Amino acid sequence: MTFKRMCTKEVIAEANLTYVPKDIIATGNELHNVTLLEEAVQTSGVTIGDLSQMTAAFQVAQDARQVAIELFIPSTFKFLETIKKQQQGQQNPRDRSAYPFTVNGGRECSPTHREIRYDRLFLYYDTLKASDRCEVSIQVLKAYDGKPNIMPARLREMYQTTVWGSATPKFK
Repeated sequence: MTFKRMCTKEVIAEANLTYVPKDIIATGNELHNVTLLEEAVQTSGVTIGDLSQMTAAFQVAQDARQVAIELFIPSTFKFLETIKKQQQGQQNPRDRSAYPFTVNGGRECSPTHREIRYDRLFLYYDTLKASDRCEVSIQVLKAYDGKPNIMPARLREMYQTTVWGSATPKFK
């Protein structure tokens, strides 16, 4: 037995547009309480073996709990921290001097927990205050030739299903 679906009649669909966004990503971020989510990497003039900086800035429109931020590294780079020997011992997670990256902004910009993987930097926050504009900068090493590819940065509440925002990174 075979089954075949066919549509031999014309299909009429009616739609009324009341608003067309100019920037889909910016509109999505506004809808999900993210006022700022940027990531940038210096790639021009960087050759294999050179160090560069990956920077990110983020801010939310309302206080958020249990926040995870994923900052992806370009495919032609490696995090310097994943190459260096890891430090041993317990450290205060809010002690900025122990981070392999720099944090600028209010006290709440220091993550509660962090993870550096080969392809991304995870920052976890118990609470991210709406009043804080946070900036993170981390060293990266140019490891491969070619055009870099990168996933968009993501900011979300971990125990909610909605991603608050994602931003396409910029190459400088």
